Amino acid sequence: MADAIIKTIQETITNTLKHAHGSEISVRLNYQGKPTSSEKHIEVVITNDGCMPTEIKLGNGLRGIKERLATLKGQASFIIEGGKFKTHLIIPVAQHD
Repeated sequence: MADAIIKTIQETITNTLKHAHGSEISVRLNYQGKPTSSEKHIEVVITNDGCMPTEIKLGNGLRGIKERLATLKGQASFIIEGGKFKTHLIIPVAQHD
């Protein structure tokens, strides 16, 4: 799980610098769920302020992120919100802890 998160952060930084020419990247990790709950997960939100595309096209990097998360039964989504590009990951913990 840690490897998937690190590789996703690396890919997002590369995309921000190479394609979006952004100057600010924010990474937020959040653990959600009660210790006794079977619905625990880690949420990762990576945001950048670079040039926004008119539409999000899944190139090799973004497709790789989605595939990496799918192997963990997680989800990856990409959105443009508030003038920022966001990569949003949800990774279930119960099966990996």
